[in-house]
Amino acid sequence: MQFGLLANLFGASLRRSEVSSIGAIAEWLGMDPTTLNRNLKPLKARGLVKDQTDPSDGRLRIVQITGKGRHELNYAMVLWRQVHTKVEQTLGRKQRLALNDMLDQSMAKLASMK
Repeated sequence: MQFGLLANLFGASLRRSEVSSIGAIAEWLGMDPTTLNRNLKPLKARGLVKDQTDPSDGRLRIVQITGKGRHELNYAMVLWRQVHTKVEQTLGRKQRLALNDMLDQSMAKLASMK
């Protein structure tokens, strides 16, 4: 979960026009803001993300990845690619794609239960 949060915050930082408020991130990820805050706490404690009040709307908190967070994400991406390669070598491309499809379908079904 934390890897995904960092990756999404990094992506948002590349699209500078996109505001990354707690509410917007939670909605995009399909979770409630309380759960998102709980998942962000360890990242904030490690200095990988920071939050601040939106200057244009003091009611909103904006979350951003830090330089340290970008460094950790780059390292995690190297490890993720290594594992991805091993999984594909073990399962084969066709089975890996089938597994991904099955997981996507399962997530869609679970999301529709809300």
